[in-house]
Amino acid sequence: MRHPNPVHQIDARPLFLIAKDLTRMQIWVAVNEADIGRIVPGAPVTFTCDAFPGRQFEGVVGKVRLNATMTQNVVMYTVEVNTENPDKVLLPYLTANVHFVTRKESNALLIPNAALRWSPSALTQISPDVRSQNQVDPSASDSAGDSKSSKQNKGSKERQGTIWLKDGEFVRPLEVKAGTSDGANTAVTADNLQEGQEVVTGETSENSQATTKNPFLPQGNRH
Repeated sequence: MRHPNPVHQIDARPLFLIAKDLTRMQIWVAVNEADIGRIVPGAPVTFTCDAFPGRQFEGVVGKVRLNATMTQNVVMYTVEVNTENPDKVLLPYLTANVHFVTRKESNALLIPNAALRWSPSALTQISPDVRSQNQVDPSASDSAGDSKSSKQNKGSKERQGTIWLKDGEFVRPLEVKAGTSDGANTAVTADNLQEGQEVVTGETSENSQATTKNPFLPQGNRH
């Protein structure tokens, strides 16, 4: 009697043996090709699950699978994230909202990106002592939020920029180093910048504050 070829044998082990240890879980995250270059093994990860609102979990990047897939003409890579589950609250097949930590900033303050793009439209908005010393020209100020006008140190991810601090009825400039940005806010450092200082992000014109009248409403009493 001939024995069957082992290559054709089917492994019929029960499925629960594969996931017998629920104290260690793994998340499979689909990451598009535009972001995959910033994902490295060992990088920290935070994630949340809809099943546990208000609770944040932590993990680390295990590896990036090389067998990419195409989804709606976008190349996607599967990233394995390993996490500890000692209390076994995380269950298989839960949906996770994952945030990869690609860079950290320490001893830095966070300001809106709009503050890095704004500059005064007239010299009269600038503090008189700054104007008298000819320290600033609004038309020539650099903006760290604008890649065309910001200055970047060679070999460094930090950029030089100018923000404007409120000074009574006026504003005064402050040179800062702009670091990591999440798209809405940027971490900045400067010698004279302190937490709680008011940073200008824009201005409101007088025309926008004027009250407009509706021509279809009664304009007054007839005599």
